[in-house]
Amino acid sequence: MTEARRLVLMRHATAESAGAGDSARALAPRGVREAGWMGTWLSGQGVRPDAALVSAARRAQQTWRGVAGSAGWQIVPQISEALYSASAETALDLIRDTDATARTFLVVGHNPTLSMLVHQLDDGTWGRGSYGFEPGTAAILEVPGDWSELAYAGCRVVALHGPTG
Repeated sequence: MTEARRLVLMRHATAESAGAGDSARALAPRGVREAGWMGTWLSGQGVRPDAALVSAARRAQQTWRGVAGSAGWQIVPQISEALYSASAETALDLIRDTDATARTFLVVGHNPTLSMLVHQLDDGTWGRGSYGFEPGTAAILEVPGDWSELAYAGCRVVALHGPTG
């Protein structure tokens, strides 16, 4: 059996309410602060991604830069147009395509996709009520096998944290 992997699913931080189009919306000043806080928190949880997938939306890319900068990560994420409008099933397929050598994989995307995916991947041991995926929230899941074998109800949620605690 393969050693457990870590999957981090993170919703972009708080964005401005308007922009030139939805994908062009930038982070609000609060969102910039949230991204920094979450980078510090993730680093404190021992998260050091080997690979990352980030939505092509401006706010998601800005979230990644804030999180990675605060955490001190140097990796270059894959920017994904597909993740921007992905369903939970499509997002799962994108994760299954992750390089098999990656031990920790971080995804920065959107709701409701990510909260639905956390709910669908959870094996039921979390038991702490709602998944409450406010902007900037991250879930850390243990994945028991290879990315290509990732299955519904096959992961254990080990942490769920938002920028407000």
